[in-house]
Amino acid sequence: MTAAESPRIVIRPRHEILGVEAGMPGYRRGCKCTPCRAANSKRMRDWRKKRDVDAHPERYAEVPPLVPSDPPQIVRIDQLPPGLVTTALAEELPKADGAYPFQRTVQAMLTKSALILDNADVLDRLDLVNPMQIRLYAGLAVLNPGNGAQHDGAFDDEMSGLGVPE
Repeated sequence: MTAAESPRIVIRPRHEILGVEAGMPGYRRGCKCTPCRAANSKRMRDWRKKRDVDAHPERYAEVPPLVPSDPPQIVRIDQLPPGLVTTALAEELPKADGAYPFQRTVQAMLTKSALILDNADVLDRLDLVNPMQIRLYAGLAVLNPGNGAQHDGAFDDEMSGLGVPE
């Protein structure tokens, strides 16, 4: 027999041999063809999902969309009313004497942080309270020479030579 004359072996899916439709009926009767396996995989996936929904309904509860009651407002920090922290900071903040670079910048940053801290509830940003407190403490440590931010004038000596031709 030549290759052209040899009988061709055709393997038919079991669901065709048994005369049942492809999918779950065929899989239940032992067919492992692609459509029957896919149908069983889908059935098992759906069963696992239903089991998980029944065991943990809070995970699948529908959450209504968040609709803001008021449109967002633009708030300027300069227009916020000063509170207790801002007034206390103004009393304790040393005067800007130019003893070191960026002294005025640090003071302005501290004043703005104090305003935000005073008005965190009005801004509806209570998540800013702790970072602003840390920023205030760090800024005061920089501005108060007795708290570890000594200024020995070395930086001024270094900077005084800049811009001068040699």
